Amino acid sequence: MTDNTILFIHQDSKKENKFESKLKENYEILSWPITSKGLYREVPECSFILIAVDDLTSKDYEKLESFLLIFPDSWVSVVLLGSKTFLKGFRQNVKYPAAEEIDTMKEEFSLTDSINSYIKKLDQQNTKLVTAANSSNAVLAVYSPANDERIKFTNLFREMCNVNTYESDYELLLGMSDNPPDTILISYSAAITDDYKILRTLRGNAKTSNTPLILFGPSISQFQFQDLLPYKPNGYLVKGSSDADTISIVSSHLKKN
Repeated sequence: MTDNTILFIHQDSKKENKFESKLKENYEILSWPITSKGLYREVPECSFILIAVDDLTSKDYEKLESFLLIFPDSWVSVVLLGSKTFLKGFRQNVKYPAAEEIDTMKEEFSLTDSINSYIKKLDQQNTKLVTAANSSNAVLAVYSPANDERIKFTNLFREMCNVNTYESDYELLLGMSDNPPDTILISYSAAITDDYKILRTLRGNAKTSNTPLILFGPSISQFQFQDLLPYKPNGYLVKGSSDADTISIVSSHLKKN
């Protein structure tokens, strides 16, 4: 899987199958037709989500809105593809902000050119975020009982911020009182222990009630992620995500000193 993998959600129509074939010529695609069986039940690794909106029905809107709950808008971008009428319909019916809208009715419309332009914009945005993180004195807290995971994130972020690692609830909470971080990374296995005890504690603490909180771990189902929503997660890093995606996601939450 490359850094520019696209999750393509669409109706299984002849026109959209042509779009899919065109996309496959230049990009790595995860194709997901909207069917009566619903949508993706696992958090996929992707750079952004491309949704072909033409001919969506009210039932499709409901499925999409439920599905997009697993993607906080600050984590993964949604790009809409379709005619003006259907683009407007999506905006009115799905409460998820689109990062880009590609109007297929424009005379100069080219699917490849439009996607290339957006990927270029995404790369420039990621570079800007990393540069901002590099120029800050931000503090990143990493909590995982697994030593290899703590080492991985320390090595990945040591050049762009101060990284504090913790291997137990007690150490993490002690660290929060001494030096509240700008962002917290926490392993999924630690987060769900004792009925989400650490998440409840962090969100109940005035110092960390609004601190960006990103979880990491294996792929989880849509329903497992929905169980995390009361604790206001800002994202979920699937095990195996590229370093570039990880840096982009985390650095977007690291504040300048």
